[in-house]
Amino acid sequence: MTATSDGGDPSPRELDSIRIRSRGVIDAQTRSHQLGSMLVARGDPRIVICDPHLVASTRALERLVRAGDSSWTVRIVEAPVDGVWRVVAAVAEGSDLLLPSTRRKARSKTAPEPALRWERARFEDGTDTYPVDFATAAITAASGAASLRSSAAMRDLVLAHCNGRPGCELFDHADGTREIAWFGSGLGEGRYRGWWGVDPGGVAVVLVAPFLALPT
Repeated sequence: MTATSDGGDPSPRELDSIRIRSRGVIDAQTRSHQLGSMLVARGDPRIVICDPHLVASTRALERLVRAGDSSWTVRIVEAPVDGVWRVVAAVAEGSDLLLPSTRRKARSKTAPEPALRWERARFEDGTDTYPVDFATAAITAASGAASLRSSAAMRDLVLAHCNGRPGCELFDHADGTREIAWFGSGLGEGRYRGWWGVDPGGVAVVLVAPFLALPT
């Protein structure tokens, strides 16, 4: 089952589970890997999900993240499919984006973590799916997508490392910021969706890009 335009969307419970497992929760059926952190700058508080080979025609996600520079940790969750570890989902989670009252509850030893409301991530052109043609997907700040569009040298550098191979990478800019994380897209080509996790204050704090169903 994939998160495609043909159906099979994950349930809120499954999205919660993907988020939890991405944090390194021990599970015999899945494993997680933290790629690093990307900076979403206050001058353009948008995030992009795309096949990096198709970045020229990619639109940013419609929802803006909270104003001000924010750091988003990017992780992947993998599961074995026919003996090969495949990317089940990618997760980008904002740092310190929860409202102060929500953060206090989340850090309490007795209170459960506040529940998130999940909504489809729509693009600026009104669509809610994106194409993957080269078995690779990426999560990047809008500035990272713009850099890929404008710089042939950067495209050559990035695409040389993500031409359909399994696994994941994090690209570091010369100035130290990390803006582009890419990874294998589950079983390969198709159309996929992203999902925002929104906290009780209406702030989008998590972006999940699912490709396959979690093992049961």
